[in-house]
Amino acid sequence: MALSPRTSVVFVPRNAYGTSYHGLVQIGQTEHVVRVDLGGTPEHPQWRGARLLGSSALRELLSSQMDILQAKLELCESIEAFTAELEDVLEKQQQQKTVESSQSAVSLDKTPTVHASFYAGLMDELDAVGWDFVFELDDHSVVLCIDDSSGQRHTVRAIMFADFPAAPPRLENDYGVALRVERDVNGRWLTGALRHMNEIVARYQHVWQVLRHVDESLWVLDAEATASLRLSRRIVLANLVLLELTFHPERPETLPSWRFLGSEANIAPLRSRWHANRALWSTNATTRENLEVLLGFPPPTRPTETSESGGFECGICYAYSLEDELTVASGEGERTSLVPDVLCANQHCGRPFHRPCLIDWFRADPTARQSLGVIFGQCPYCEQSISASTLASRTPRM
Repeated sequence: MALSPRTSVVFVPRNAYGTSYHGLVQIGQTEHVVRVDLGGTPEHPQWRGARLLGSSALRELLSSQMDILQAKLELCESIEAFTAELEDVLEKQQQQKTVESSQSAVSLDKTPTVHASFYAGLMDELDAVGWDFVFELDDHSVVLCIDDSSGQRHTVRAIMFADFPAAPPRLENDYGVALRVERDVNGRWLTGALRHMNEIVARYQHVWQVLRHVDESLWVLDAEATASLRLSRRIVLANLVLLELTFHPERPETLPSWRFLGSEANIAPLRSRWHANRALWSTNATTRENLEVLLGFPPPTRPTETSESGGFECGICYAYSLEDELTVASGEGERTSLVPDVLCANQHCGRPFHRPCLIDWFRADPTARQSLGVIFGQCPYCEQSISASTLASRTPRM
């Protein structure tokens, strides 16, 4: 963050080992001395355990921020990274002073005023959780992480408000499971959140293992699905032919829910074969082995050079993933991506479209009509009748 011309931060090493740094913080016409001492040994210095020392004047100036600065120091990996953190805090301090001195009605800093009790409570909570579980930390949120038995990292973000820890944090995650917001036996919020996350990881460990094997052994579209731990996978079977599988969160080895995507001429024989053979699904076989039995041919693996979208780019926007603005606008969670899920039924066309793209196309077409939440129109390519629901749908999650 760029500082005002009258504010600067400079650090220089105090020894040849790089285990201690002398710093000079200039704010206006006043200079403050600061020092950073790393933990560990001269041969093996460590930022975990580093100490932040400063002049009494600087400590008084940053009295409400010293604890959080100390925590950020231990998470840094270089003196340059900590310099940026210190500059960020100083800039916010200068903005706040400018607002107070000018008595402006327009606040230059939208961050609510936070009392020292906030940071004292936060430090107490993080000490109880353990710093090994802290993945990210900023002024008003912390990301906690744990690794499962296979090494996959799982995170939860706790967003704290100005009256924390008297009031609970808001918890966000990618699991689609609401985390319990409750205190532990010692009255702490974050240890309770971490304990509940451990329970979720243990509960869904098996389904994540199955999904990872699916991602590794089959041609799976929409890489975001893996990152957000959704239960559905779209698998390429042929050009413009997909199989969507949705796995049971606690019994993923059983026959998943399914649907074929593509022109009717292409998917009809596959659907018939699936119906005839689905009783052959084995809970002792992998998903790939079961698909080969039910479909009668080995599904393709992910190519290394050709397009990963399997020809399923939207025929209107020519992209596979479309950012879902509705998720953010409705406050339901983080921004996600939509994939083409409406296909032209003409076997000589079979073009896929994002539902929002097709709806926008229809709304610009005076011949399109709408009835009971469905818009009817013509395919932009072959003029075959095609329709799209205006009702939003969500990918199944845990």
